Amino acid sequence: RLFSRADRRLDMTIHLISFGYKYGLPPEADVVLDVRFLPNPFFVSELKELDGNQKAVIDYVMKRKESRTFLRHFFSLTDFLIPQYQKEGKSHLTIAVGCTGGRHRSVVMVNALAEHLKKQKHLINIRHRDIRLG
Repeated sequence: RLFSRADRRLDMTIHLISFGYKYGLPPEADVVLDVRFLPNPFFVSELKELDGNQKAVIDYVMKRKESRTFLRHFFSLTDFLIPQYQKEGKSHLTIAVGCTGGRHRSVVMVNALAEHLKKQKHLINIRHRDIRLG
């Protein structure tokens, strides 16, 4: 029973990484999504120095219909993919979300995905790789 595939859900750890494309793709990523299509808070003077963990940036990104639509599809995709990887016996899955600098949009999206996956009792590890670089 300890090694049965039925119990793999409990053993799988999902690593979520936000990153900036200008610093390169995370080589450990199994799945990569690009959110550079969303409006960039970097170009809003009062948001430029903030990051995606702060309410003003979250509100800016999430007020956009495109953000909410993307998340709905993103959640659906991960809800499909995760059990498929589990069936294949993966104990770790790394999902990376990138924007230009890795400070705003990708951070908001990774945090939203983390909340979604935590509700499903998945083990989550979050790393905002480039949040302090730009």
